[in-house]
Amino acid sequence: MRKVAGELTALAVEKAKVPEGGAFVELRCGKLPGFTCRKFPGGGREWRYRYTSPLTGRRRQATLGRGELTLSAARALAADMAREIGQGGDPLARKEAERRALAAERAEAEAGSFAALCELYLRRYRKRGGAPKRTLEEDRRKIARDLSPAWGDRPAGSIDAAEVRRLVRAIADGRGARRAPGRPAPVAANRTLALVSKLYTFAVEDGFPGVTANPAFRIARPGVETERDRALSEPEIAAFWRATAEEPVVTRCALRLALATGLRRGELLGATWGDLAEDEWGLWLEVPASRSKTGRPIRQPLSTLAREVLRDLDTVRDGGGLLFPSTREGKRLSDPKKAVARVHARMVAELGEVAPFRFHDLRRTFRSQLSAAQVPLDLAERLLNHVRPGGSRMAAVYDRHHHAPERMQAVEVLARRLRAIIAGAPQASVLSFRVGA
Repeated sequence: MRKVAGELTALAVEKAKVPEGGAFVELRCGKLPGFTCRKFPGGGREWRYRYTSPLTGRRRQATLGRGELTLSAARALAADMAREIGQGGDPLARKEAERRALAAERAEAEAGSFAALCELYLRRYRKRGGAPKRTLEEDRRKIARDLSPAWGDRPAGSIDAAEVRRLVRAIADGRGARRAPGRPAPVAANRTLALVSKLYTFAVEDGFPGVTANPAFRIARPGVETERDRALSEPEIAAFWRATAEEPVVTRCALRLALATGLRRGELLGATWGDLAEDEWGLWLEVPASRSKTGRPIRQPLSTLAREVLRDLDTVRDGGGLLFPSTREGKRLSDPKKAVARVHARMVAELGEVAPFRFHDLRRTFRSQLSAAQVPLDLAERLLNHVRPGGSRMAAVYDRHHHAPERMQAVEVLARRLRAIIAGAPQASVLSFRVGA
């Protein structure tokens, strides 16, 4: 072996001669330890990298490439390996683990079972990273609850349209392998049908063994979905605010902030103190893309009313950093259905007949009150983090203005309106949005 002083160059490799009767000559780079080039009698070259594994302490040797691989490309590969080793990794061990995982994945796929299809889909879906993690977890739950118990061990290609139709109709009717049998679930049936279609579309595109068609194709949705239009009236808003006063501080603040911000349940309840940010326009709650329904980050303006509610949460602030900690240590408040039911009962006691409402209806109330305050449609939809009505995809790409002052002003107008409603002031109905007001 010959050691080249300094960096190994193309000229040094070109001039290197294989000894008479020798199989090769090996040149070692003096600047990048472990990087070598073997040159053979016919002029062929082989690039290698030798190192000591930080994991086992053993000497290892990786072949970087032969033939057409250039010196600069080989050096870059060796430098990448050196960096990985410097961080405590073993490049060859990592590649071996990846090969084993790929072999296991192929072995499962070759089995052709529905369970193997689901597992393959979930792994590939996660790697694509094109949708929120929450969507992946929902798919995982549907598979475990409704699909795997019915078809898990079956060959994926043996499931036909009639079986898909029976399964989703059973879910819609309240039958099947569900946690609450006997309770009709039309919306869940529709979502499960969509997931089956997505699974088999993936299988056909990926060439999954035994699958040649999508058995969910053109199956009508079994559940009739009624669009909800429940929003609290002004007297109900006032009664709601008074009714929440009797709740524990965490649920009280969660419900009030839902009305004051219009955020979805997961976007709001998963918030941490670290998600709060302040700038020259005011205070914002920053929702990461992983917790947003749309898969895009949200920066929601917080009015003075919302800030007052937040101050109440200071009394339950803990080391975990959660805005809405639950009674279970380290966990957040997940679904305040019981709190909503208690608040509704108090509202009924005060007002008489009050239609039931859900947590999400507070978001609809937020949007309705924005309209009542004459907030422009485009701005109101921005505050709900909806795609702008009538806006083209191209316009959304080019318009990067975040409308921070307008959005902050709009939620402040809404806050004034809500305060007036809660206080029973007659001028509540005339408070309206004006640019620059």
